[in-house]
Amino acid sequence: PEKSAAGGRIPKMICPCYKNQKRVNISTYTMKNKDSRYTTDKGVTKVANLKVQSPNNEKGFDREIEVVMCCGDTEIKVKGVDVCSGKNAEARVSLDFLNS
Repeated sequence: PEKSAAGGRIPKMICPCYKNQKRVNISTYTMKNKDSRYTTDKGVTKVANLKVQSPNNEKGFDREIEVVMCCGDTEIKVKGVDVCSGKNAEARVSLDFLNS
């Protein structure tokens, strides 16, 4: 897990899992225990799922999806972009610290 303060950006580049993949699913999780390592650990909850279209699969594994998480005071914005086609998806996650 990576930490980021409010206003911080966490960029990552990922590649498809399959040569003929036309959509990449990107899940975002929150955790109550800072020592959590796996999505199946107690206190880990899925908060967003992006589906980024990657229609041109002629390059097989040689394609990149840029994923950027922007951390605000009360929300996290996650954006995924297929570098070749420019197709993108975006999700916003509201953070409710009072009910956590």
